[in-house]
Amino acid sequence: SSSSSSSSSSSSSSSSSSSSTSSSSSSSHSSSSSSSSSCVASLGDPSATFTSGTVFSPERPSDNTDMGKYNAVYSARVTFPTSAMQGAVIFEAGGSGYGGILALRVDNNVPFLRLRAGMGSDITQACVADIYDPPLDGKEYLVVWEIRIYADPLPMRVRLFISGTLRGEGYHSSPPSTLWAGSNDACFGCSSSVPTGEPTADWSVNTGASVSGSVSYWSDKLMDDACTNITYSSSSSSSSISSSSSSSSS
Repeated sequence: SSSSSSSSSSSSSSSSSSSSTSSSSSSSHSSSSSSSSSCVASLGDPSATFTSGTVFSPERPSDNTDMGKYNAVYSARVTFPTSAMQGAVIFEAGGSGYGGILALRVDNNVPFLRLRAGMGSDITQACVADIYDPPLDGKEYLVVWEIRIYADPLPMRVRLFISGTLRGEGYHSSPPSTLWAGSNDACFGCSSSVPTGEPTADWSVNTGASVSGSVSYWSDKLMDDACTNITYSSSSSSSSISSSSSSSSS
């Protein structure tokens, strides 16, 4: 298969995705003593921030081109529900043509997070990572997700980090386009249009779930593989990125 995904602990797979999911015991990253400053500088200031609950055009403010044409990193503070009764959207951009989404799914009473990018009408042609152990504890976490466009020979890649740990990643070695999202509207904590078969409900639909303030967006940037350990204090409005002693696959 040209599409694969892995999560930090998974024993089952979604019936709606053809991507393979494998368990891994080595996907967490321990922080090193290196300064966080170099990692923060590697991303620089966000290209934009988008307010929660508001539909917005998925464009880069610098030139008004679609964000789906470029690598992207997003960072947001997300409070997870205490239980998952139905699917809900953390973030989406684009739609059924080409689209990206980070959402909680509940398939056959099994809750899991899905990060998906690329073709919106056919999940077998999209890049997908399914994470089967979401923290359903009513607590706030720093969630960072990254989308790397297809650039032969590098496959399209999606990665999801929760409070500094790489929790899942997915690859597609031969997607039909370098696009990961089209020009349909985007939303943080809500949805406008989504890839086919994905949830549409607001993130807050499940008990205890919420998103805080806004989502930060970096265009044409990627997380450095030496900077994948992210620390966050829920009592502070700021986040920091610190070096990791191990790197993830590319």
